[in-house]
Amino acid sequence: MDYGSQNTANLRKNLTLKQKKPPRKSLGGFF
Repeated sequence: MDYGSQNTANLRKNLTLKQKKPPRKSLGGFF
């Protein structure tokens, strides 16, 4: 597997999730 492309895909996923959902205090600074 190409871990580089996998990581970029996950980062993009996290960014889209961030934009859609408001920040939660329970998450702290993890995301």
